Amino acid sequence: MARSGRLYEKETRDEESEEVKRAHPILIVAVTLVVLILVGAIIYFLLGSGDLNSVVVGNVEKGADGISFPIYTSVDGAGEYDGDIIIEIFYQDLEEPVYHGTASIKDDSGFHTVAYDDFVWGNGEYEIHARHGGIEDFIPMRIDSVADRITPSWSGQNMDLSRMTHDYHVEVRIGYMFGERSYPDPEDPQLYSFKGTLSGPDGNKVDIDSHDYPANLLVLSRTINHTVKGTYMLVGSVTNVFCHPDSPFRTVQVVENSTFSFDAPPFAVLGDDLELTLEGGYATAELDASGSWDDSGIESYVWYISGDADDTITTNNPTLEYQFTSTGTYYISLEVRDDSGNISEQNAEISTMTVHVS
Repeated sequence: MARSGRLYEKETRDEESEEVKRAHPILIVAVTLVVLILVGAIIYFLLGSGDLNSVVVGNVEKGADGISFPIYTSVDGAGEYDGDIIIEIFYQDLEEPVYHGTASIKDDSGFHTVAYDDFVWGNGEYEIHARHGGIEDFIPMRIDSVADRITPSWSGQNMDLSRMTHDYHVEVRIGYMFGERSYPDPEDPQLYSFKGTLSGPDGNKVDIDSHDYPANLLVLSRTINHTVKGTYMLVGSVTNVFCHPDSPFRTVQVVENSTFSFDAPPFAVLGDDLELTLEGGYATAELDASGSWDDSGIESYVWYISGDADDTITTNNPTLEYQFTSTGTYYISLEVRDDSGNISEQNAEISTMTVHVS
């Protein structure tokens, strides 16, 4: 009985030994994998946490509103850099940068954009610097035609007096000339704006702002009502919005006291045609020219009456009573003259009416 128990224990131990032998390779593989993972993580951590060893600024692209460029980095070891890089732009001999900012880097690369009016100071050479700690790289870039390529045209010759129905307007036109070109070039941007005020002798003013016009419009036009003879003045300035606000080239040209005087010719206005009947040997027509106008006042009214007999009457008042003594058709024309000697015929219009007397 005791022998049988010992035999059973031996057989059990043999079976367990066989199971251990069968499980041993699997255990070895599992332990090996765990060790390799731990060692790899330690190596990656140690090597991947190395210092930044290079910064590279890529080629600069010029767009309509600004510049853009890529930035590349690398670190000691197998890791990648995620973080910020300082960006500075220097202009020629200026000691301080004209632009200072940061670029975000993810997985060793990034892309940075800078608007023109955030850094452009004038024509010439620029350097774009990217740095982190003591690691730095830069790339040169040139900007031309920041100033002196625009010729705004304004003067009295660009102010016109035009008649619209029975009133007048003064129109001012401001033209732009971009050197030999008439449009902005993305490779050499020239972005300008004009702001100014046109004022009249009666105190009326209108503002002129190129932002109110379609983009790239080369001629701005604005009108102001003309009610009083006298001098009109245009003041304002052309701004190069391509430049930094502190740049000496920000203001391209200032318009000061650009003036022109206007004395509009008067215009004559008569009433509607009349139908009259003789009573007691005559018919009275009440003629009214009070709708006539001049910017400095009408000096005289000249009435030309034609029919069976011609008649000319000059008055200082805009109304006239005239008696017809025979039937027929009469034609009346009116001429008005102002205190400067201008006459309504200068408008190339003659105010007339017809009177039928029966």
